[in-house]
Amino acid sequence: QHQPPPMGQPDPVGGLASDLGLGDAQANMLNIAAAAGMKRFEGRVQGAVPMLSQQWNALKYYFEVDNRYVVTKLRTIVFSAVLPSKKWKRVETDGTPSSDGQEPQYAKKFLTPSQDENAPDLYLPLMSFVTYIIVCSYIKGTNGKFTPEVLTEVMYSCLGFQVFEVMLIRCGLYVLQVQQAPLLDLAANTGYKYIGLCINMLAGMVLGRWVYRVAMLWTGSMTSYFMLKTLANNYAFSSHGASSQTRMPLLYGFALLQFISIWWLGYGGDLSN
Repeated sequence: QHQPPPMGQPDPVGGLASDLGLGDAQANMLNIAAAAGMKRFEGRVQGAVPMLSQQWNALKYYFEVDNRYVVTKLRTIVFSAVLPSKKWKRVETDGTPSSDGQEPQYAKKFLTPSQDENAPDLYLPLMSFVTYIIVCSYIKGTNGKFTPEVLTEVMYSCLGFQVFEVMLIRCGLYVLQVQQAPLLDLAANTGYKYIGLCINMLAGMVLGRWVYRVAMLWTGSMTSYFMLKTLANNYAFSSHGASSQTRMPLLYGFALLQFISIWWLGYGGDLSN
């Protein structure tokens, strides 16, 4: 017969069986099916929670920044080619396995951005991306060209070009037999161009279009050099299997792509002379 639940707890299965006019045998079968379904659902939830937690921890790594890191990173990006004795290699941890004997995750093999100025972060790309959208919208507004579509136009053009960059660099690194090149690393490194774009637009807004062009040449060159040194020292270094005849042209191409993106995504035409 159908077993009622403990005292004080509702019996949804028994109530449903009564509403449907089912007997005790059918009610027991319904109860078994409900218990099996609930057990399977709980198993799926328990399996998803560690995965979500792992993804969250990986994402949180890229936002572990402090004021010192932000200032140092900005200086590195804007003056990358003129910094004396700059070291570009990321600092690795000891790589000690976790308590369960597994190898540490990729992000945990390296120091966090607050501990290593060469570590990629998503804080600066995100803040500069939002700032760039606001600056472009303001400049278009002062010229009487602002519409609500401007925000989405700038956002989609920037994101579309960056996704293209990330996929192209990922394919290039695959050709160079680079295994450890997470998408978040590439998204961070290709996102630093928004800093240069902000500098260019602000300089042009205050000082005119000619200053914008000079700033674009500077920030484009510095961002390209930053990308070249970052990729060469942390991802596509010479110990990988690809020959230098393949490695260097690809790295120079990735670096040049940063200059092209800063030129292409800029809205210098909206600036006054």
